Amino acid sequence: MHSRKADASSSKGFHPYWVFISQRIHGWTNVYGWNQGSGDGDYYKVVHKRYHGKQIRVLKQGGGSGIVTSERDYPTKQIAKHFKSNHTAY
Repeated sequence: MHSRKADASSSKGFHPYWVFISQRIHGWTNVYGWNQGSGDGDYYKVVHKRYHGKQIRVLKQGGGSGIVTSERDYPTKQIAKHFKSNHTAY
């Protein structure tokens, strides 16, 4: 990953795979597409849960102006099933 100090309006050209991280809100990181014209972007947050006495990291994904959680990504399918989640394993 590379970073630079710039905003989407200062770049020349179209970059479909670039993202723009604008701010952190209550632990959530707000990510926009570089050429995104409108919308709130996507939000990501790492939280910790207990699984068999150990702490594991879980990636929460959300969107919208109220940051509604749409996915939780667990390290394995077994852990996802333990939490009765149909969300993905990473």
